Amino acid sequence: MMADFGLTMKATYFFTSEKVMKEVRKANKVALMRTSHDVKRAAKRSIKTRRPTKKQWELVSHPNPEIRAKARRKIEAKFRDSSSPGSPPYHHGSGSGGIKAIFNAWDPTLKTAVVGPLRFNQEGGIVPRLLEFGGTVRRRVIKGTRIPAGRRRRGTTVVTMRYRKRPTMRLALLKVAPKMAKYWRGSVSG
Repeated sequence: MMADFGLTMKATYFFTSEKVMKEVRKANKVALMRTSHDVKRAAKRSIKTRRPTKKQWELVSHPNPEIRAKARRKIEAKFRDSSSPGSPPYHHGSGSGGIKAIFNAWDPTLKTAVVGPLRFNQEGGIVPRLLEFGGTVRRRVIKGTRIPAGRRRRGTTVVTMRYRKRPTMRLALLKVAPKMAKYWRGSVSG
């Protein structure tokens, strides 16, 4: 003879009580912000800085015009190169501005963390998107402006420029992904 019995619980009461939901929201915010901070740090660290050394800049200001011209050519040849497609872009400036200006913030309306680069004013603010996903953009080039192929154009002309993918944020997220679960582990205790 088999006994048939059942047990019913009000599980909805436990998970919908305001106290528990408040703790879950708080723990979720903390975990998401920690994760977004790790993604931001990984993205910033993946962007390597390439700029001339102090000695190279001193040669550019040398009194001898031949040495000055030779130093300028060396610097332009060495630092004009961009990173290989598929790897994060190089940062050619100093400090943490430009493409290294990556921020994270909490969005209270969507209740999520947002991580990403600062929007630039050049090209309508599409530079970070072009670096991350690649694409083409039409650009007006003014007389005497250098274009990527190293040639100079005379007069004003419109040039189509192609950008290859140089992802930063996606690679940073993939790097941090294995560590994300630890921020939620044990975050709500009762």
